[in-house]
Amino acid sequence: MRASRANICHLWRTWTSQLLWAVISLLVSNQPLRAVISETLPIQFVHQKWHTTDGLPQETVSALARSSEGYLWVGTQDGLARYDGHRFVLFHPRNTPTMNSRWIQALAAGKNGEVWIGGNQGLSLYKEGRIEPVTAINLSDKAIRCLLLAQNGALYVGTASGLFRLENGIVDPIQAEGDPKPEIINMSETSSGEIALVTRRHFYRVEGKRLVPRPKPSVSEPFRCLRFDRSGRLWCGGRAGLWCEIKGVFQHIPISGMSGSNNVTEIFEDSAQTLWIATLSGLCRIPSGPTPQIIHVDYPMGAGVSWSEDPEGGIWVGTWGDGLHRLHAGRVTIQGKPEGLPSDYALCLYQSRDGAMWFGTKGGLARTMKNQQKSWGASATGLLDPHVQAIFEDEDGAIWIGTWANLARMVDGQLRDSGIPGQFFAIESDGMGGLWLGSNKGLMHIQDRRAIHPVATQVPIPNLNMVWMIHKSRNGDLWLAGDLGGLVRMRGGDVKTYLPPELPREPIISVMEETDGTLWFGTAGSGIIRFNGTRFDRITTSHGLPDDVIYTLMPHLGKDVWLSSNHGIFRVSLQSLRSVVNGHPGLLEVDIYGLSDGLRSLECNGTGGRAGIVSKDGNLYFPTTSGVAVINPTKPYTRSHSPVVIEEVSNDRTPLHIGPTIDLPPGRGELEFRFTTITFGTSLPIPLRYRLEGFDSDWRDSIGEWKARYTNLPPGHYTFKVESMVDGATGSRSSYQASININLAPHWYQRPWLLAMLSLIFGFFLLAINHLRVRRIRARSKAKRAELQRAVDDALRQIKVLQGLLPVCAWCKNVRSDEGFWQQIELYISTHSDVTFTHSICPDCSTKFRSEIDQIKP
Repeated sequence: MRASRANICHLWRTWTSQLLWAVISLLVSNQPLRAVISETLPIQFVHQKWHTTDGLPQETVSALARSSEGYLWVGTQDGLARYDGHRFVLFHPRNTPTMNSRWIQALAAGKNGEVWIGGNQGLSLYKEGRIEPVTAINLSDKAIRCLLLAQNGALYVGTASGLFRLENGIVDPIQAEGDPKPEIINMSETSSGEIALVTRRHFYRVEGKRLVPRPKPSVSEPFRCLRFDRSGRLWCGGRAGLWCEIKGVFQHIPISGMSGSNNVTEIFEDSAQTLWIATLSGLCRIPSGPTPQIIHVDYPMGAGVSWSEDPEGGIWVGTWGDGLHRLHAGRVTIQGKPEGLPSDYALCLYQSRDGAMWFGTKGGLARTMKNQQKSWGASATGLLDPHVQAIFEDEDGAIWIGTWANLARMVDGQLRDSGIPGQFFAIESDGMGGLWLGSNKGLMHIQDRRAIHPVATQVPIPNLNMVWMIHKSRNGDLWLAGDLGGLVRMRGGDVKTYLPPELPREPIISVMEETDGTLWFGTAGSGIIRFNGTRFDRITTSHGLPDDVIYTLMPHLGKDVWLSSNHGIFRVSLQSLRSVVNGHPGLLEVDIYGLSDGLRSLECNGTGGRAGIVSKDGNLYFPTTSGVAVINPTKPYTRSHSPVVIEEVSNDRTPLHIGPTIDLPPGRGELEFRFTTITFGTSLPIPLRYRLEGFDSDWRDSIGEWKARYTNLPPGHYTFKVESMVDGATGSRSSYQASININLAPHWYQRPWLLAMLSLIFGFFLLAINHLRVRRIRARSKAKRAELQRAVDDALRQIKVLQGLLPVCAWCKNVRSDEGFWQQIELYISTHSDVTFTHSICPDCSTKFRSEIDQIKP
């Protein structure tokens, strides 16, 4: 009986509050009453999670804050962490002795990068790379429950024994009427500066140095959270559920559609003025507007106890025992098995002329039309295998379905087996009442598709085994590609084959044709190939393509090309493709859609030109291994600012205090810089580059390991710069840069005056050595000149003897020397010259003394 009465009272209170809320809503908004549960915001959220296995210090995230630099600060029961979107950096009393607490319960971020840290053993401040305890006598040993950095710059510190205000280094206690030591649970401030707070049983507002009671819901259950929204309404929650104050009256807001308890653990408002309500059973949200509409968000997580928002619009929720979570509206919507498809493994797509969307999956065929969906699985009549690889609508409106076992046909809603066995990958009309079929048996042809029992004949084509792709070009040519690589062009009865090395060996699996007839082919590992009618050109990852496997190339509005791959979906400007393939320098301008954009898997699927379609409503569809990805290409999107931060600087392996300028003492000239870029909207690494001006002549790329190290730097002035390049959705690129100045002082022996003096001494030394050397050279030269002069004199003297009067005997021809001795003329000349005589008989003497000569001969 008691239980029945309690239930009746509870229902009565609930119905009364709902009716009263509806009446107040009508009076306030003057609008018709809307349902409490609404689906007016059909947004598919991307849900990401971080646990201790991902680097989180501990599973209970009790506090979150985002600093002005862009970091997400995470307070847990076992230390503090700083997250930049890539890695967690842990601060704990073990590695940071100045920390006074390991259990962080509250965080507040200032305007200049500082972060106030409230722990179970006092208050600390992080500033310029250091954590220091706040030694104010009233806060040194307090258990901090919550922090509020007010608009006027004052810090309000809620503790287990009262409220304190810290301003300009002075701590003032804020006294509560009738409660000398209230336990402060939560605080909030309006845009006009009013501060309200909640204790276990009471609500207060701050008036100077006093806490004045303010109205509260008329329930006895304790509250644990409150929040002013931007319109000035006060929301509060706890075991009594959710309540809202309008014009001084609190109204209970029932939360329907939630499983489990409605115990509200946290309330926060995002930049779009959507109110988020964290409960023990999950999250729900209330869009902005005069009449609250609670929308259930079905993401299982622990009780949310802290929150933050990043520039990309992501909502961060810290939970009690379930780690860290992030929710954000993705750019991609997924249709998979949870949304009604036979399987998440999608293989092909098609839209028929009546607007119906057809999906081929690993588990069967599905059709969606006017919000009604129908599926055909493996047991369906006509499907001999659930793998649906090809879908095509002929000129009569019949839908042809290619599976891994047969070709099926659907006419007037009836699915039947055509009687043609095989694995079918592509279907195309021949324009003459028949069909071309790409199969595991090569190219096949149905001459009469209207026949009750159509017949498919095999068309022998050299260098084709399986046919994966069939494309009918604007001029009527039929292009074929299969598992052996290469291309085949059929023009009437003429067949032309293109093989390696003109083409890569990897198979061609997709094709796109421009209005001028230029063909672009996607390959299974060699990137993109362009054929302009005369030559083939390639674009690969070396040109900036994110992947070399291209399942589809889909033009959009004549300016963009959408591609799917094994590493996500990406958009490239057609002009960028043309520029790169024509040999112009530079990389492709690519906008990548990945897991952080809503994809459940990066791996896409499809062959035969059905791996991507543009629907009649303008949306893009791509089959993936985890559902069909749907993208609205006209939805505006701007990638947020991704700041670059220099986190650490070490001199001779000693960490330094970071400031705009660092003055270093003399050392070994060994500098190390660690840096990062803060971004939460993408899981892909952002390339950075750096340079040390005054030492590096050009930029250096940093991919993977974001650090730079220099050794043996000479003393002087340097500027270290780091720069990131971020691509926007429109292909535009902008750089974000961080820099720091370094003044490296010289050793005493490197001082300029000492170097000048040593240079002067060394110069004098060189001059002295040169002077001595010149003197020695001059002395040797003088001696050589004297010796040469003597030799010349002797030679002249001898020459004069030979040139003077020479006495000769008229009879014997002897010559008289200067000493008066007579000598043979030969001996005299030989002595006074270098002449050597030989003897012979002249012809005259030979004739004259013939008889004597004959007597001499033996």
